[in-house]
Amino acid sequence: MPIHMVDHESFSKRNRYSGNAKEITVGRGAGQFTVHPVTAIETIFAFESTRKRQQATPLLKQREQFLSFMLDQGTTIRRLRSIVSMLIHIIRLMKFEALRDVEIEEVEVAAARWVIEIESKNRNGQEKSATLFTYVALKWLRFHNRVLVSSSRVEPDDTYIEQFIHFMSVVKGPPGR
Repeated sequence: MPIHMVDHESFSKRNRYSGNAKEITVGRGAGQFTVHPVTAIETIFAFESTRKRQQATPLLKQREQFLSFMLDQGTTIRRLRSIVSMLIHIIRLMKFEALRDVEIEEVEVAAARWVIEIESKNRNGQEKSATLFTYVALKWLRFHNRVLVSSSRVEPDDTYIEQFIHFMSVVKGPPGR
C-alpha cells in the first residue's frame, strides 16, 4: 500500500483531521492508500527545534485542535505563529497542567503578570500585549468551552428614581422657572 504525505490544509478540508492520528487509510480496494497527516504545529513551524519545543509544552492535543480550527478558518501562518507562542505563555502563567474551567478574572490576572514579565524585556506595547494575551486566552478557552461566565443579576432599585427626582428638583429647578 503506498504511503503519501498530505499537507494539513487539503487533508483537513476533506477529512476533518483531529490532530492525533499517526496514519489514516483513505479510499477502498485498489484505490486505498495511507496518509500521514501533517499536524498544525508542523504546518506553522519549519524548524524542527521549534516543533519539538511546541510538542513538549502541555496541552498539545488541545492546542492542535484549536490551531487546526484556526487554519481551517483561513488564519495566516504568520498570525498563527504569534498565537502559538502566546499559548505557551498562557499555559505557563495560568499554570495549566490539564485544561480546566477558568473565569475571565483569572485570565486578566495572568495578563497583568504577563505585562510585568515582559516589561523588563521590552518597554513598548505593554497594553497591546495584555490585550493580545487576554484575547488569545479567551478565544482558546472558549473554543474548548472552558470560560466560566459569572451571572451576577442586578436587582432593580430606587436609586434611578431618586436620581431623577433630584435632577428634576435641584438641577432643572421647580416648574415654571
